[in-house]
Amino acid sequence: MSLGTPEIEPVAGDLANGRSLPVLSEPLPPDCRKDVETLRRFIRECMNRGVPAGPVSPGAYREVLLTGATGFIGRFFLRELLLQNSRLKVHCVVRADDAAGGFERIRAAMRQAEIWDESFEARIIAVVGDVTDARF
Repeated sequence: MSLGTPEIEPVAGDLANGRSLPVLSEPLPPDCRKDVETLRRFIRECMNRGVPAGPVSPGAYREVLLTGATGFIGRFFLRELLLQNSRLKVHCVVRADDAAGGFERIRAAMRQAEIWDESFEARIIAVVGDVTDARF
């Protein structure tokens, strides 16, 4: 089985041949231990599913996640995504108190750049969040 990533290939081969995941040599803090165990479960589940599905062509995307949509370049990137695929919905991570406020920040940024189009409204989904937060 190939997962397409050279760093994962040895682990995938070991798992496919019935071997267990390697044991860590040093104790980890509790939060890290929990994350490692979650990752191990995820790898086992993926390996038990068999061969992963092939890549999806960008033309077949229906929904994407975008960060930086209110930034100088991000607003233009958002516009291009929306123009290139009329069925695409873009979930935009934005700092705000709620989704409505986040959407207004996105719309204001695009209006400021004179690139807002009312047809975009139904396809932009504001996701309240801050990528600088710990464990975002």
